[in-house]
Order: sequence, then C-alpha cells, then structure tokens
Amino acid sequence: MVASVLATSLAVTGLGGCGLAESEPEPSDALLVVLADLTPSGLLEEAAQRRHITDVVVPLAIAHDAEVVLAAIDDAALVDPEPRGGADFDRAAAQGNDVLAEKLLDDARAELARDVDDLFASAAGRPSRGSDVAGAVAWAAGTLGDASSTGGAGSSGNEVRAAGTSGGAGGGESAWRGLAVLSDAISTIPPCTMTRPPLADVEAAITSCFAGRVPDLTGTDAYFLGAGVMPGGEPTPVDVGLLEAFWTAVVERGGGSLQAFGPTVLGPTTDT
Repeated sequence: MVASVLATSLAVTGLGGCGLAESEPEPSDALLVVLADLTPSGLLEEAAQRRHITDVVVPLAIAHDAEVVLAAIDDAALVDPEPRGGADFDRAAAQGNDVLAEKLLDDARAELARDVDDLFASAAGRPSRGSDVAGAVAWAAGTLGDASSTGGAGSSGNEVRAAGTSGGAGGGESAWRGLAVLSDAISTIPPCTMTRPPLADVEAAITSCFAGRVPDLTGTDAYFLGAGVMPGGEPTPVDVGLLEAFWTAVVERGGGSLQAFGPTVLGPTTDT
C-alpha cells in the first residue's frame, strides 16, 4: 500500500521529463511544545487534558504543519522536563499528494496518541510535591528558542532569557512557534509559589518566579488550557484575574501572544 502511494506521488510530482518540474514544498520547521500536567490535581483532570490535545493541539499542529514535542509539568522545580517523541504533522514530504499527506497526518496522530499514553502512564506511582508550571514554561521557551536556532526541535539547557535576546522564534521569516500549557497554571514549587502566600502582586511574583527576566517567547502563540480550574469544581486557591494577569505579562513581555487562557477549549467540546 505504501509503495503504491509513493508511486502515485512520484507520478503526480515527477514532471521533470516534460520540462514542467515543480519545486518541492519546503519543510515548515514549525514547532508546538505541549506541557501536560502530571501533578495530582492535573491527573484528576487527565480526561480534560486529552480533550484539549484532540480539540486544540492536533488542529493547531495540522494548521501550521508543526512538529509536536510533549513534556511534563511536575514538581521538578527548574529541572528540565524529559520531552517525549516528536509527532510531525508537516505535510511537505507528501509533495502535494493528498493521499500521502493524509497518511502522514494519520501517522502523526497515532504517534502523538502513543506519546500521550506513555507520558500519563509514567506518572503512575510517582508522588509529586507540587506543580512547577513556571519552570516548565521556562524550559519550553528554551526548547522553542533552540529549535529556532537549529531549524528543528532540540533540547534545552532550561535557559531563561531576557525578552528580545537571541534564541527566540521571532525575526524575518521565522517558522511558527506554539506553546500549549494543559494545566490550572498555578505554580506551587519554590521559587514560584502562588498559593502560600496567595498570589497578590503580579510584579513581585514575576520577579520571584523568573528572577525578573521572563522567558524568551518571541513570536510564540501561547495557549493556557484549563487555567484557573480545580478538580471537581473546588474553589481556586488564587485570584483567577491575577493569575491571568501574571501569565499575560509573562508571555507578552517575553515577546509572545496569549491566544487563550481559561478552562475551556477553543470552540465546542467534543465530549458527548
């Protein structure tokens, strides 16, 4: 089957003998980093996180022909998360052949589903002391910046850069960069603790969480999905307005754009 699909692709695109050769589509080099929440509260919302991946992450990856790198939010406190996989939704290799493009997307969906299953399974029996959302976002910013420098996904030294410095995703013909944070967005691990004491001063919190230098998210579209929501409808331990103001300031000062922040996905849920 694969051989016949490739043969069809060559027949459609291989017009060089007739003097009608078309240039092959260039790889997009687009990258979407997804941070899934493996803390106890996050695991209670595993179904919602999976829905966000289906309803938001996959459509975004397809729209931008992006590679998806999946990593965890846990209690690692500024220690690099371990990324998993790298499902690639880039259809450039299909060279304009719709049948082959759809197969590439099907393969990417299946790979991402396996990565998600493996990530959540890795949390079984592993106690967590809290949620290091800030550290995970800083790591993601470094990964996005490294990918911009190398033209693909790469690991990071968890650098926290001042906005506008080298290594960001902006400038010229830069490939698309996205960040999806599947979490209540409440960081509880030092130096970024938002509950004890409760978040009250956005500027003071930014200084504490990032030593006053926000992660470089230049050119990045950020999506905070599930933000401000506690399992079972429990009261949120922080002021959600202040929480949104905090992450809005972090993303925008870092050169990014906050595309979504809240409990719901973009558009109707697929839950029945």
